[in-house]
Amino acid sequence: MSDPALKLILPQDGHTLLTENDIVKVFETYLPPGKIIPMHSHIPHVRYCYSAGENLHTYPNGETELVIDKVGDWEVREALEHSIKNVGTEMIHSLIFEFKRNNARSVSGLDGLLIEDVASGLDYIQISDTPTAKTYEILLKPGETVGYLHRGAVVYNFGGSLDIVLNEISRVCVHDKKAFWFELGNWELRNTGSSTTRVFVAELKGTASKL
Repeated sequence: MSDPALKLILPQDGHTLLTENDIVKVFETYLPPGKIIPMHSHIPHVRYCYSAGENLHTYPNGETELVIDKVGDWEVREALEHSIKNVGTEMIHSLIFEFKRNNARSVSGLDGLLIEDVASGLDYIQISDTPTAKTYEILLKPGETVGYLHRGAVVYNFGGSLDIVLNEISRVCVHDKKAFWFELGNWELRNTGSSTTRVFVAELKGTASKL
């Protein structure tokens, strides 16, 4: 297998790291028309398409796959190895969430992922449910709050006013197009602005419990 570090390409090579720890990694990629990202490996991940485009994937066995991106698409994949060529005419801009492992700090009996249980009336869609993580896209209306006991999640703010309040004490403002990881405590997502905030949440398996 080729060097897994290829997926850690530096920002000047078209990758921008947003956050990383021993459980999750969030980064953006930019691939100009005609350019190739050489053979590299991915662990299980979710990809968001910021742009429309055409990707030609080549796998180690020589097989190829043409992937057509549309703005706003989500792509869910397990571990894989491939190279990618931009065969379209526009820059391909992607946002990638890689899940390195299940959360080893999970608590026995708290293996339900419960946005759907605590979020009565919340505008959200479930993107994926894999052995590693469950992911959602949430639209928070002005003044709206959702929260519960959590032991591992990453949040990404697509745009709008988003505060994360931990244990009713600490407050973190997550700026546009930024990611934030938190591990332990009673947390709330709050839209403190005057317009709808679009949020991505990835919950690591075995990490959540309804308040």
